[in-house]
Amino acid sequence: MRIDAGTQGGFIEFSAKAQVNPDKFIQLIQKEPIVYRFDGPLKFKFMKDLSDNKCG
Repeated sequence: MRIDAGTQGGFIEFSAKAQVNPDKFIQLIQKEPIVYRFDGPLKFKFMKDLSDNKCG
């Protein structure tokens, strides 16, 4: 699995052998289709302004 995020969003890229239940991802897409989407069978993208979020 690879996760990449920046100030404008990011993605989660799964390996071909990953065993992931897609139900939660589908719920996110149904709730906010402009923000979340699948980009092929192994990549889940999110597009959201993260520039003002703080960690910690």
